[in-house]
Amino acid sequence: VNGVSGASHQIDVLGIKNGRILIVECKSGEFSPTQVRNFLGKYYDIRCHQALALSIGNIHPDGIQLIEKNPAIIMCDKIRNYSALARKLSKI
Repeated sequence: VNGVSGASHQIDVLGIKNGRILIVECKSGEFSPTQVRNFLGKYYDIRCHQALALSIGNIHPDGIQLIEKNPAIIMCDKIRNYSALARKLSKI
């Protein structure tokens, strides 16, 4: 996906419905602060309406602080089963 800046971004999941854009970043381990900053860069460059940060492991506390500054980004870490993920997704 190309952002407004012209940079090309790799996105794990991209959803578009009624002109609204959702991106999802998935991590199998810890979601580090550096990875969160990169994700936020994609979010702002693509001009998304909403984003979801998913991790089987933990989202680092410093990363959580960065994500919490934008209410359009939902985070879900320590995913252990589908029902936990489904509860989060139902809020989107």
